[in-house]
Amino acid sequence: MADDYIKRQLPTWMRAVELEPAGERLSAIERSAVDFGKTLSGRDLLDMVLLAHGRSYGDAFDDLQGSIQSHDPTFGCRADDLESSIAACAAVCAALMAESKSSSVAAQGVLSAKWVGLSPAVKELPDLAVVTAHKRSEALRMRRGLPDPSIKNVFIDFHAEMEQSNSSGMATHNIVQLLGDSVETLGDKLQENQLLQGLQLTARLDAADEELQLLWWAFSSYSELAKKRWAELPHEMAALLCGIEFGNKLAFEIELPSTEPLLARLLGPETNELVSLAAAVEATATMLDSMALPLGHPLLPILSSMSEHRALKGEPAWKGSMVRWEINADHSCEKLTFAGQVVRELALMGNISNA
Repeated sequence: MADDYIKRQLPTWMRAVELEPAGERLSAIERSAVDFGKTLSGRDLLDMVLLAHGRSYGDAFDDLQGSIQSHDPTFGCRADDLESSIAACAAVCAALMAESKSSSVAAQGVLSAKWVGLSPAVKELPDLAVVTAHKRSEALRMRRGLPDPSIKNVFIDFHAEMEQSNSSGMATHNIVQLLGDSVETLGDKLQENQLLQGLQLTARLDAADEELQLLWWAFSSYSELAKKRWAELPHEMAALLCGIEFGNKLAFEIELPSTEPLLARLLGPETNELVSLAAAVEATATMLDSMALPLGHPLLPILSSMSEHRALKGEPAWKGSMVRWEINADHSCEKLTFAGQVVRELALMGNISNA
């Protein structure tokens, strides 16, 4: 799927840099994007998302350049060239379509980049990220029927082979061997089926528990961290804490499509009130002083700000130090959007920690 999509779209994307549709360079970028993009995970994938938005971070460009040069040694673009960003977009597309945890990381990274105001070299990347996030959530939370043991075919096959052996005069020791092989096949099928049933049953139970916890929490209209009703909290505090409490109840690697409606119900009619990143971090610091936080990264702006505020013990200098991740501590957005980004970052933190 990724191969076909990238092959179809890459010539259109590359017209911006006047690259020949049938050229060796285009072919090299296509092969590199498909092969290299599928191998990306964790923070390396987040760094590639940044490169797709025109910002070189970590080893993303060096890795991409090496991959392309393995197909076309003449590739000599710089990290800040549009061609490099488009190639990175192609690699991110391959990750989005991989149908794995990397797909979730890529989608969350692209949507985080949009939250901080970055624009990708390929304009449809955010839309692809939204579609991927929804598909990944549905795939992980789907209530699948438990598998049919399907062991009848083992006996059917054995019976057919026995009839053939009788008609051909097969020796007794060969029949015994045939019986032994059939019993072994039966054991393998039963073991495989038992493992699959266990995994699917676990997923169904996790999805049911997640749904039950979120619904009970949402209907309570009460903050477990602040010990108050959401309507009683200042906007900055409500936005961040609501996202934290919601995110902590997720059982899977990607947020729910219904995240925004549930958050809107809790945050009330004033969801369009603007919330400042710095104000939200400072308002909740004492309540979240024991919360595990990640190492800073430009695509984890809220959690990185919380981490830096804690590291500098709340000194005003923490805001200025965010520049090293190119994060604007004074960034502001609507309360609902802020809470949704917190949920996304919590899920993303878990994904890159376990990559």
